[in-house]
Amino acid sequence: MASGWLQRARRVLADRPGSPQLVAADVVESGLAREYERDLPRARRLAAEARDRARRIGAFDLEMIALGQLGSASVGAGELAGGMRMLDEATAAVTGGEVTDPATRATICWFLVWACARTRDLDRAAQWSRYVLDMARGPQDRPLLSHPLAEHAEVLIWWGRWPEAERELVEVIGDAVGRPVPAAGTAWPTCDGARGGWTRRRPCSTSSTPACRSGCAAPSPPTRPP
Repeated sequence: MASGWLQRARRVLADRPGSPQLVAADVVESGLAREYERDLPRARRLAAEARDRARRIGAFDLEMIALGQLGSASVGAGELAGGMRMLDEATAAVTGGEVTDPATRATICWFLVWACARTRDLDRAAQWSRYVLDMARGPQDRPLLSHPLAEHAEVLIWWGRWPEAERELVEVIGDAVGRPVPAAGTAWPTCDGARGGWTRRRPCSTSSTPACRSGCAAPSPPTRPP
């Protein structure tokens, strides 16, 4: 269904190659290719095209979100150094106040959280997920919080802090149920993934290994990235 609407958007905008909506369509399609189709080469190609098109039309927010998408797809493809450099540049634009749209700011940071969680840089994932949560505290910002909350819950799971993880997952699910279907639909895959991680990692909470004990005793993450 999403692919059909994206193709429809491209057809409608075919005579407006400089439209920012075309950049947004590339970014969304890149995300679908990365997250659901697991087609990382296509995800990277679409994100690179979106970045270049946004640069040509002077749409800085879109350029940075495309750069973040490209960085996360590159990390997913195993190119960690290059991918993290792109993510660092995009998030620097967020913290420097250059990215103005709140949803774009949150999404760029979520790309970094996703990459950190996948590479098991859990301290950094926790820092940046908390940064997004602190950035989006008003009622109008609730749709921005599903992914950061679920990713932060996954970090807590890895640390063995089950009650805190459960509270955050329950919050994500409750908020998603109360929103319109399209918004809620974006939260469920992340919730399911975090709950799956909970099931897989739960035995670690009773492990006697030093690594697990140190992880379960990890301090609360800071509320701001360094």
